[in-house]
Amino acid sequence: MLCDGVRLSRIAAVTFTEKAGAELRDRLREQFEAIWRAGGPDRQTAEQALDDLDGAAIGTLHAFGQRLLTEHPIEAGLPPIIEVLDEVGSSVAFDERWSELQAELLDDDDIAAPLLLGMAMGMRLGPRPVTCGVARQGLGPDRGPGAGCAAAAGRGARRHGPPCPRPRARATR
Repeated sequence: MLCDGVRLSRIAAVTFTEKAGAELRDRLREQFEAIWRAGGPDRQTAEQALDDLDGAAIGTLHAFGQRLLTEHPIEAGLPPIIEVLDEVGSSVAFDERWSELQAELLDDDDIAAPLLLGMAMGMRLGPRPVTCGVARQGLGPDRGPGAGCAAAAGRGARRHGPPCPRPRARATR
């Protein structure tokens, strides 16, 4: 910046973590303040950089993307005023939408009966893939305990909840 004369407001520095972005911002501030205090030919450039630093695009890729979308929503095909939720707000909003969808599914006469039957067999109506409900009932593809789990795991399904029962080796005499 000092060598090329490019203003900090025209530079984007993308980091992997918020902590790294904050550290980079702090280091830049220290360097620009030191140059400003020392005086000399770069003092005015350092002063301009310090003025630009708080508004500089220094942070994670998500933060950079959020900045672009909030500064240019129309160009991105979004409404002029958007709200980007943090992790907690996003989780709460998801839970609310998921509850509404569950209620809509259970109110639909064409879907309610099969859903209720599946839930009676151990299927869970949740936001994660169902991988083991049938296997826990001992009704996997080969009708053996745990067989459904192996089939689901082979398809890349994520595991959640208690582990599925596995066939135990029997002691022989």
